[in-house]
This record gives sequence, C-alpha cells and structure tokens, in this order.
Amino acid sequence: MRRVDSQADNSVSTVFEVENQRFDFFFLFIFLCVFFIVFLLAGLLVFFLFIILFFLAFVDKGKLFFIHTETFVCVKVEEHDVNIRFSSPTAVAAVSGTVDMTRMTADEVKTAIGAALDAGITEFKLTGEFAKIGIPARVSFSGTPPVGNPFYDSGVEKIDLTGVTDWPEVNVNGRVDDDFNFPPGDVRGLPARAFDGQKYDNGAFHYAYPALREVRLPAGVKALGCLAFFACQALSFVSCDGVEEVGVQALSGCPSLESVQLPEAVRIYNAAFMASGLTSLSLPETTRLGYSAFQHCDALTELRLTAAGNITLEMKDGATPFSQNFAKVCDLTLNADKHYSTGTAAPKAASADQWATNYYGDPLTWKSIAFE
Repeated sequence: MRRVDSQADNSVSTVFEVENQRFDFFFLFIFLCVFFIVFLLAGLLVFFLFIILFFLAFVDKGKLFFIHTETFVCVKVEEHDVNIRFSSPTAVAAVSGTVDMTRMTADEVKTAIGAALDAGITEFKLTGEFAKIGIPARVSFSGTPPVGNPFYDSGVEKIDLTGVTDWPEVNVNGRVDDDFNFPPGDVRGLPARAFDGQKYDNGAFHYAYPALREVRLPAGVKALGCLAFFACQALSFVSCDGVEEVGVQALSGCPSLESVQLPEAVRIYNAAFMASGLTSLSLPETTRLGYSAFQHCDALTELRLTAAGNITLEMKDGATPFSQNFAKVCDLTLNADKHYSTGTAAPKAASADQWATNYYGDPLTWKSIAFE
C-alpha cells in the first residue's frame, strides 16, 4: 500500500512541475512583449523630441512657412534665412536641358534654365506656355536687347520650342509708338528682338548669342518679329514651316544661315535677309517683298519666286528688294504667269533675262531666268 501511495505522490509532483514550467514561460513571453512595446514607444518619443528640438533650434521666435507645389517643397525659416528644398523629378529633368514648364512658374523656369546653363548644358527643349520662358512680348526699339530671355549672353547652341504654346501677337513691320516701343501686331509668333544678338559692353560691340546655331519653332508660329534673330552669327538652322510673315531684319546679320525653309511665307519685310549667308532660297507663296530684303546677300545665287499672281516689290529712299549687283549673279525662277511674252501677272519679265527694276525704273538683268 505504501508503494502505491509513493507512486501516486511522485505523479502529482511531476504534474506540478510541468505546470510551473508553463507558467514561467507564459510570464517570460508577456515580459518580452511588454519590454518590446515600451522600447518602441521610447524610441518614437526620443525621435519626435529630436525633431522638435531641431526645429526649435532654428525657429526661435521666427515664423515657419511651408510652401508646397507639385514641383517642389520649400521650408523657409524667416529670421534665420534657412531654406530646405526638396527637388522633384521635374527639377532634375531641367538640368538635362528638357524643361516641362506646364506646372512650373515663370521664376521656376528661369531657375531651371539657369541651373542647366551653369551645368554646361547647351541643348534645350521647352514645353508649355511661351510667357513662362521670360522672353518679353513687347520691347523697345532702342537700347541693348530686352531683359528677360534666359538664354541671353550664354553658350546655348540648340533650342527646341516645338512644344511651346500660346505664342503672343508680334510686331513684324518695325513701326514704333511714341515711346519707341514695338507695339504688337495681329499675327502670332516669335516676338521682336527675341534673340537679338547685338550686345554692348562699355561701348564695345559683342554678340549675345555667340554659339546659337539651331532654333526649332512649331507650325503655330506664323511670324518672325522684327529683329528676331538679328546678328546671330552662328545661326545655321531655323525651322519656319508655318511662318507666313518674316519681319523687318528678322534674319539679318546671320552669316552662317545658308538656307531656310519658308513654304508658307506670304510677306517678306524690309531687310529681312540683309547680310545673311543664304546661298539659295525658295519662296513658293510670297507675293510681297520689302525693300532691301536681299541687300548684301552676296552668296545668294539661286532664288525661286514661284507664287502665282502679282508680286509687290516695295521701294523706299532709293532701295528696292534687289540690287543690280545681286541680280547679275543670281539664277531666278518665276511663275509662268510672269513670262516676258505670255505672262499676265505683274511685274512681267521684260525679256528672257530681265525682270523687275531698280529705284529709277531701269530693268534688272539676272544671270538667268526660268519660268514654271
């Protein structure tokens, strides 16, 4: 009987030991969970205290402003002039020369272009509203080039504006108001003096766009304002597929410009191509040529004026669109309606090699004249 009781006592003792072990593990688990939670909360508290102390160290009694746009977030502390700026992908893209102005302010566009130029970027592609670029739509005739063009006096080489919209009305005839400003006209395009390349430093002449060699414009640009590319020495390509009017001296003083496509140009204003490097030019729709349009175009040896109907050749102060020296080295192609024997449009050719006149009414003799 005692042996049986002893075995029973040992069994009860073993059960109690197992239960005690389970109880110890449960309390250990609870302790670890509580410790982890307390540690996590303490860590978060320390983190937030650090953030608060950091801002208090700068803010003091100043005012804290948060400026948020889709382009960037700027945190400014007024009294200490502290700025924290988080650049977005848009700002980073601007450094590559591709600037999407759609959701940027004009100041942001100026900053983005300036940063890219400072980084040595020479090729740009802009998209968005024209006004954000900074090129003024209304400028003065006198003085240095107007302030605003972010590419002024830089090493920019190529500018693609085919993605730019909302082009302004521009001055093409060169007339000024009483304050010597160019008032806007009724055709939209690249404004007067947009890339006027003349620059004076202490009376000495320099070029404001010495490296600019290519500008691409969208079909929506219907005019080149007067002096738009004046004295752009390196300019060799301008896309003008939609341009209907070429303003006064718009492409004057561009010796590297050997050709330009103007399939829609109806009117060429005074001195538009003066002293350019053109070697050949086709104007299939042009019906009006301003005086001195081709003055000092010594390299131009092929000219096509094939529009049907009358062509108006403007004259002023002894100047006509062509000089005799120009005509005698240039091969001219006219529409058949100006043929010297069968033509019905004016001015009609006087002979197989004579068309138009000088200021005194004497016919100009051309190297050759073809009719088509």
